[in-house]
Amino acid sequence: MNFLITTLLIISFLLTIVSFQNFNLTTENGEELFEGHCRECHSDDFRKRKSAPALGNIHIYRVRDWLIDFIYNSQKMIKSGDNLANCVYISNGKKTMPAFYMLSRKEIGAILNYIERESKIQQIGRDEINFPCN
Repeated sequence: MNFLITTLLIISFLLTIVSFQNFNLTTENGEELFEGHCRECHSDDFRKRKSAPALGNIHIYRVRDWLIDFIYNSQKMIKSGDNLANCVYISNGKKTMPAFYMLSRKEIGAILNYIERESKIQQIGRDEINFPCN
């Protein structure tokens, strides 16, 4: 009985540590995640398009939860009939963004925080980037 209680306490403690680490993601983590997962297609000069659209001030034109869902799995949103996802897909020449199943919602949120901070640092005007489907 003591073994079972001790084991459950250890598991509970480890789960708390793991969730606490995920909870404390910062904008710096977002920068690292952007570099590792986004920069290949999106420029870190958020005014410029690379093989994927410019991202400056994207947070102003898209709802955060929608962005998180889209980054996690844009193809699922397109197939589900999401009007905005389909408009973005068509306006980008029917190129899909890869799914990022390996990222948690908090990690994607950290990437979005980084993009928002960098948009301010790069002094990108509110209407400087033309986002289709607004």
